[in-house]
Amino acid sequence: GTLVNKQTGGVSEMASGNIDVRSIIGVLVVLIVGLSVLPIILDAVATAAASLTGAAQTMLNLIPLFYVIALLLAVIYWAVGTTKK
Repeated sequence: GTLVNKQTGGVSEMASGNIDVRSIIGVLVVLIVGLSVLPIILDAVATAAASLTGAAQTMLNLIPLFYVIALLLAVIYWAVGTTKK
């Protein structure tokens, strides 16, 4: 269930000193699953890039970088969203 702050009667917020546990668990699940898929992506990219040359190889080698950036942006988006509540 949701955590209820007895003084305000609303769902707990980080600004009031309480942290929404479901939100934290959700972000941790996304991070754990995302980071556990990263070695698979790295292996697949390395295998595919071995048969390519030039610009195609360079673009393919950037896929893991953009994947990690997307994970970081998801965590930053969550952090900004919870602090603005």
